[in-house]
Amino acid sequence: MFHVSEEQEVPPGFVEFVIPEMTYLVTAHEGGSIEATYMQVNEWLEFSEYVPYTSDDQPYYDALPIKHEKYETDAERFEIRIPIINKNYKIVLR
Repeated sequence: MFHVSEEQEVPPGFVEFVIPEMTYLVTAHEGGSIEATYMQVNEWLEFSEYVPYTSDDQPYYDALPIKHEKYETDAERFEIRIPIINKNYKIVLR
């Protein structure tokens, strides 16, 4: 994944992926069991003041612990980013 400006064209063979500006829990999975990594994420969330952010227009969210995950099996390390929001934050719709 690479950050590019909006003016740059997406090279052939690449896919444009827009990540919304939010607060994210960012952690790294470094080999071994992906399930164990997500269990650690879930444990951290339980004792933090944050919860995963969800909305009607984000139907792809899978409640923790993740039941399946597609990733390159030969990847030794990759980042996991989960949008989060403070548990006490109230969204007011007008």
